Amino acid sequence: MRLKRTWRILLVASLVLAYSFSYAQNINEAELEDIEKVSIETNPSANLKNESKLISLKDVLEEGLRLNSLQQQRRFQSEILDINWSDDYKEFWFPQLNLTINSDETLVDNLYGDVDDNNGVAKTPNGYVGLEIENYTVFNWGKDYLEYQNSKETYKRQKQILKEQRRALRFDIISNYFNLVRLKKIARANKNQLRQNSFIYRLAKEKLSLKKVGTQQFLQAKSEFLKAHQEYQNSLFFVTEAEQVLAKSIGDNLETTYTTAEELQFKTLTNLPSTSYQFAQEKNPEFLTAKTNLNNANRSFQKALKENMPLPKFDVRFGALRHNFSDAGAQDTFETSPGNKNVELVASINMKWTIFGSGGLFNTNTDKKAYLRKRISEIEYRESKRVIKVSVNTLHRKIRFLERKYEASVALVKSIRKTFDKTLDNYIGSKASFADIKLTLELMTNSLIEFENAKYEHLFYKLQLALLMGVDDFPGERFEGLVIR
Repeated sequence: MRLKRTWRILLVASLVLAYSFSYAQNINEAELEDIEKVSIETNPSANLKNESKLISLKDVLEEGLRLNSLQQQRRFQSEILDINWSDDYKEFWFPQLNLTINSDETLVDNLYGDVDDNNGVAKTPNGYVGLEIENYTVFNWGKDYLEYQNSKETYKRQKQILKEQRRALRFDIISNYFNLVRLKKIARANKNQLRQNSFIYRLAKEKLSLKKVGTQQFLQAKSEFLKAHQEYQNSLFFVTEAEQVLAKSIGDNLETTYTTAEELQFKTLTNLPSTSYQFAQEKNPEFLTAKTNLNNANRSFQKALKENMPLPKFDVRFGALRHNFSDAGAQDTFETSPGNKNVELVASINMKWTIFGSGGLFNTNTDKKAYLRKRISEIEYRESKRVIKVSVNTLHRKIRFLERKYEASVALVKSIRKTFDKTLDNYIGSKASFADIKLTLELMTNSLIEFENAKYEHLFYKLQLALLMGVDDFPGERFEGLVIR
């Protein structure tokens, strides 16, 4: 009995020693003679460690918000919006003053001269340089003011949209970063599964040579080893894809590989649904857009009604100061119109109604279309409020479910590790079946994967909720703080 126990200890020790040396870097062909000489690289990025980029959440956020191509475009779009609004503001509140230069065609040289025709272009310049103030509308029954208000509200909303797009980019970077962390953790779990299956396969191979297990059990161990190898390679593929997604979102080289120095910290949601809904009613992007469209549609309808009435428009005619030059000499003049030097307040009516043809009788089609656009905007406004409430409740339910799932995953991970260690000891001592060790190893790997998935999905839906609420962070919580170094 003592000799048998000594032999078992020596067998296990030799297998562990051989395993620790052979799997430090690679599993090569010589070590897999009877499994079709498959070469397995347990860590294909090991030779690229020097080229891997060490990143943190703070680093990728800073880099992404600075280098992302779409965010760079938004900075210029913001400047264009400011310029357009400046023009609209000045056009409404101030008269337009122009510096004008105008000249008739002046002869430079004759390319062909007709001796019988003396009527050619004059050689002396003829024209003027002037300061002109365009007619300024002082009152037109609020029609221009309604248009001004539409421009103002549209400008404010477009500026908000640029900020919301920046927030969405920030959330994408946070999500992509922690997704990469998650997939790297899953790859480590699959790598551990591969190592454990390799050990079980080698143990089965050794026992087969000693005729302590049958061929079926050996082939099962071999199949599980190859299956684990396939799953590990798949997990590495997903890591590579996640690295490319992150690189694209932060404006980095798409071939960059990353080393993450942080883990995701799980933190339960403290917001109540009522609080989230209150924020969403005030800051939700879709709701704000629907509200702006409704206000603009109401004003456009009011303007359409006024446009269809013969209301006089009152303008101030300031005139123009000009320095005229011609072959007769130079002359300075100030005129509002030819022969008129007065600065005048004038009124005019310019109205046309359709009796028959496009536009409807007395232009009723124009009014009707403006009214229908207003009704459409009202429906979109009401629908946005309804969708917000449903979405808030749905996201809160998902988040609560994932919090319970996370708690169950934590308990399962703690329990299954102890179970696996005990089962492995029993399997080495021939006190547990191959089915027992296979099932326990699968449960341990799957529990680790589900644990990481639950953490990430919980964060993902919290980001969706924050986006729906229109906030950068939850009250009392910052997403940048959800890291464990």
